[in-house]
Amino acid sequence: MGGSRTVTTILLHAAADHSKHFKVIYVVDGVNKRADLAVKQLRDAGLEVETISPNKIAYVLGNQKMINLVLVGSEVVMQNGGVISGMGTAQLAHLTKTVKGGIKRFYVAAETHKICRKTPIAYPMVNRVGVNQKDISKFENIGVDPEGIENMLKEDEEVDYTDPELIDGIITEQGVKMASQIWEMVDDYI
Repeated sequence: MGGSRTVTTILLHAAADHSKHFKVIYVVDGVNKRADLAVKQLRDAGLEVETISPNKIAYVLGNQKMINLVLVGSEVVMQNGGVISGMGTAQLAHLTKTVKGGIKRFYVAAETHKICRKTPIAYPMVNRVGVNQKDISKFENIGVDPEGIENMLKEDEEVDYTDPELIDGIITEQGVKMASQIWEMVDDYI
């Protein structure tokens, strides 16, 4: 759905290994043109790619027993191993862990330059990493709908935070790291 270049690169690299065969279910929202480009690149590389809309994620995860891995990109990886993403990653991680129908692992693809030396104290404390997001925790706008399509589109740019406990691994250019290992990477490299 996000059209992550990192996810696309990982899948293209895996597709080059002809000893392995896998299929891709790609979530597209019809708005993001990067997602369309990613799907085209994957198909051009010979991968079988099925596209679905975001509202089919729970159904597909629950009914496709062959799915064993969910891979997403991210905007920021916090030093505690949590992830900030604009894709609805938190909901997807929860679904991956709770839906019935086989063992499903949840991985995040992120370059090490996306790792940040900050940890959210309480969700949604994403302002600490430079994300300007509306705080609805005070319920100041009860009964007030956004005026016009422009405000609706601004909400589409908002992000969520995925707890490190929901993440099985973070794929970086330095290999696959457990969420708990990000803390060490921050100390060593950042």
